[in-house]
Amino acid sequence: MANPHQVQVTLSFHPEDYAAFKMAARATGLDELSFGILAVHREARRVLIEDRGHRDTALQSDKVF
Repeated sequence: MANPHQVQVTLSFHPEDYAAFKMAARATGLDELSFGILAVHREARRVLIEDRGHRDTALQSDKVF
């Protein structure tokens, strides 16, 4: 890949999950690709923010002692 900030991701679904994924994409007005990109982005961001919060909490608790 030419852009070092891009990663290729392949999503594999159980048939029932894929049907729900398609319905969710349709409900948002997005095509499946755009919806998948947005879903991965939002979840990755949530995990990174949560991790940052845990690291900040650990640093603060170390200062107590």
